[in-house]
Amino acid sequence: TLAEKFGVSRTPVREVMQELQSQGLLEPVGSRGKRVRRITPEEVRELFWLRSVLEPPIANRLATIGIANADAERIRKLLVTQQEALERGDRAAFLTADSNFHILLAQLTGFPKVTEIITNLRNVFQIVGLTAITKLGRLREVIDEHQRIVEAILRRDPVEAERAVRLHLEHTEEIVMERLGAEDGR
Repeated sequence: TLAEKFGVSRTPVREVMQELQSQGLLEPVGSRGKRVRRITPEEVRELFWLRSVLEPPIANRLATIGIANADAERIRKLLVTQQEALERGDRAAFLTADSNFHILLAQLTGFPKVTEIITNLRNVFQIVGLTAITKLGRLREVIDEHQRIVEAILRRDPVEAERAVRLHLEHTEEIVMERLGAEDGR
């Protein structure tokens, strides 16, 4: 069906599906089908724990070493992209900009392994992100939280930058866990 829809042969579709499965985003269904993998509450806690170990020090480092004006502009453009996605009601574009925001901060550390790990976490986190943004008003909150992170980095305030990331992650985790509990009928 996907091959027909995109006007390509089955081979590239099969390869993409295998790659998405190897990244933990899809799971097999039946003998030939695949679906977006459901993430358990335990996996969500682990994802947030990993993010809480990595992302606050990333913000701390950026605030400590400072960032170039061109990089600050790239970050601001991502915030504008999120705002535009919010205004259009385009949740997919919002989540893409959200991932790009977190990945860009990792890239700006100059540590390729950190960037690779954050990118992998963000790929899996896309599934969780859909749950987080179903709360009314959450998209606006995310933009505000990102703005506080950026402001602290640009002020070169490593303590506040780290704190802003921690609060952002804690708030998002709380919402996701609440939503997962509601989905499970708890």
